Amino acid sequence: MFVEKLGALTGLCSSVCGFVCGHGQASYLRSRTDRLHWRGVDKIWLKIRQLVCGMSATVRSQYFAPRHSVAANSHIALLERTSIRIEKTVWGTSTMRFLNRALAATALTFAIGGMAPGAALSDDTYKGAVDDGGGSLVLGGGVIIKPKYEGSDEHEVYGFPMIIPRFSGEGNSKFSKFRKRVKFKGLDDIRIKAVGNDRVEFGAVTGYRSGRDQDDATRLNGLGDVDGGLVLGGYVGVHVGSVLFDVSTASQVTGDDTGTTVRLGAETKHQISHRTKLKARVGTTLADDDYMQSFFGVTPAQAATSGAGLAAFNPDGGFKDVHAELSTDTDIGEKWVLRLGIRYARLVGDAADSPVIETEDQVTGTIGLGFKFGGGR
Repeated sequence: MFVEKLGALTGLCSSVCGFVCGHGQASYLRSRTDRLHWRGVDKIWLKIRQLVCGMSATVRSQYFAPRHSVAANSHIALLERTSIRIEKTVWGTSTMRFLNRALAATALTFAIGGMAPGAALSDDTYKGAVDDGGGSLVLGGGVIIKPKYEGSDEHEVYGFPMIIPRFSGEGNSKFSKFRKRVKFKGLDDIRIKAVGNDRVEFGAVTGYRSGRDQDDATRLNGLGDVDGGLVLGGYVGVHVGSVLFDVSTASQVTGDDTGTTVRLGAETKHQISHRTKLKARVGTTLADDDYMQSFFGVTPAQAATSGAGLAAFNPDGGFKDVHAELSTDTDIGEKWVLRLGIRYARLVGDAADSPVIETEDQVTGTIGLGFKFGGGR
C-alpha cells in the first residue's frame, strides 16, 4: 500500500514536471520511479535522493535561463547537499542502529512481556484476577543471554522489562483473545494466529533480526557491519495429537537486505505439575543465498580489507542449523511467576564451514521473574 501511494504521488509529480520542465524530465522521473521496490524505508529514501540528484543536471540545463545559471547551480547544489544531510541525519548508520535496537527491545518486551501467555507466563497466573472479578498487573524483568553474533563463542546479555496487565472481566474481551493469539518463538519469530482450529492454524510472523558489528570479534574486523531490522512473514501449523508441526518464513524489510529464512519445527507442551508447564521444541532452519552471504560469506572486497586475513567465501543457500529448546513457566506461590528457557543450535552446511564463525555450537538462555499485583490474593 505504501509503495502504491508513493507511485501515485511520484506519478503526479511527473505530470507536474512534464508541464513545467517538459516531457523529457517527466519520462526520466517515471523511469527512475519504476526502479523503486520495497527494501525498507531507508532504501526508498536513498532512491529518492538519487532521483533528486540525478534530475538536477537536466533541470539545471533546461529549466533555468543561461543568465541565471550561477544562481540555479547554487540552489540545486544546496538541494543536493540538504538531501544528503537529511539522509545522513535521519537514516545514518548510527541513527538506524539506534532505531533498530529500539525495535529489538520493543519486540522483546512486547512478546515476552505478556502478549503471549504461553510464551511468558501460564494463564493460570491470572486465575485470581478472574475468579474475584478484579484486575491484576504483573511487573518484573528478565535477561536474555545470546551469542554476540551467529557463530560467536562469546555471549552478551540483554535486560528487558515484563509488564502484563489483566483487566477486570477480561476473560472474553478482545484484548484477551488477541493476547492468546500471539506466541513468542524467538526474537525474530513472533507469531500472530489469524485463523485456525484444533487441527490447523495460519498466521503472520514478525520480530527483529539481530545484526552484526565488525567489532564483535577480531576476525570480523574489516568486513563491515550488518544492520538488523524488522522481519515479516507467515506460518502454518498442523496439530497432530499433542504435537504441533509448523513451517514459517520471514524476510527482513528494514535495515540491510539479509534475505529470507524458513523454519521447520515440532513442539509439544505438558503440564508437569499444578504450577509448572513444560514446552519442548526441535527444528531446523533453511536460509537463502542473501542470508548466507550476509552472515556467513566473505566477498572478495571484504577479503581484501579483512583484518584477520580471511579468504573469500561464497556460501550457498540451504540448511543453516538444527536446534532444540526447552522452556518452563512456573507459579511460585500466589504472587510470583518464573520463566526459564534454553535453546541449543548447531550450525550445519556452509554456515558451519564459514571462516566468519568461531564455533558451530550456539546456546541462548532466558530468565524472567514477575510479581502479580491485585487479583484479590
